[in-house]
Amino acid sequence: RQTGTRDLDSFSTRDALLIGAAQVLALNPGTSRSGITITAARKFGFSRDAAARVSFLMSVPVIGGAVLLKLTKLASDGIPDGLIIPMIAGIISAGISGWIAMWGMMRMLRSRNFNGFVIYRVTIGVGVLLLAASSIR
Repeated sequence: RQTGTRDLDSFSTRDALLIGAAQVLALNPGTSRSGITITAARKFGFSRDAAARVSFLMSVPVIGGAVLLKLTKLASDGIPDGLIIPMIAGIISAGISGWIAMWGMMRMLRSRNFNGFVIYRVTIGVGVLLLAASSIR
């Protein structure tokens, strides 16, 4: 079992490929992209802080691609009348709340683990699967 002492200075191309390959698992509905990448980085011996930083850095191309896709669609469709100010306010508030969420997550990750969250996710997942398999609708 890895001790989790590696930092970002030891991050290699091999690590990027392996953690990136793990990120593909997030294509499954309900799978956390950041959870998968943090778990993979921890498996390869990175500290909690380094694993979280890697995960957040790996989100930049994903988020950037989504933004580019939406902006392309917006440019072709046009902005509906009266929505430019609400859109700008939404973009600014999303940026601020995203920064606060990442800051809080990094702070929490340095002092706590995610075992409770893992138990919660597995329990809810099993419950959803049981509900889907039953005749209850």
